[in-house]
Amino acid sequence: MEIAFFSKASRCLKAYLPLELNSVVVETLEDYTTEPREKLKADNAIFYISYKCCTDPSLVRLAGDQLVVVRKTMDGKPEHMSLEVSLTKEQEEE
Repeated sequence: MEIAFFSKASRCLKAYLPLELNSVVVETLEDYTTEPREKLKADNAIFYISYKCCTDPSLVRLAGDQLVVVRKTMDGKPEHMSLEVSLTKEQEEE
């Protein structure tokens, strides 16, 4: 699994911040597979991702351990996907 920062809002993100994945938990109602690796390919799923932004904390507020929740939904049309990312209240205020 690959993860990168992207923001449509006017946030101060440095290009290519080094990220280190700690853990990924996938929740899905699709029961066609029990293999964890295959759950990453589920059409509809919620991903709970724990990662570390490995950069100088004095330069970037996102440095350190972070949590993110991503909801992936597919509508059945080829290459149509929706991703919803939740922010904490602290992140929304920045």
